[in-house]
Amino acid sequence: MTHDALVNDAPEPLTAWCVHCGRRTSAPVEVGVMERGSSAPLIQYACPEDAVRYGAGPSPADEIR
Repeated sequence: MTHDALVNDAPEPLTAWCVHCGRRTSAPVEVGVMERGSSAPLIQYACPEDAVRYGAGPSPADEIR
C-alpha cells in the first residue's frame, strides 16, 4: 500500500459542536440524546471542558477494565 492510499483513505476525525459554548471540538463527549418521532435520535455533544456541567463521566454502574 502506498503512502497516498493510506493518507487519502483515512476517515475524517469526529468533530462536533459543543451544546454549551458552541465551539467546535475534536474531542466531543456525548452528554445527551434527544429522541425524535420517526427519525434517528439526536446525539448532543460537549467539549471536554463543558462536559462536566452535564454529568458526563463514569457512573457507578460503569465497569473499569
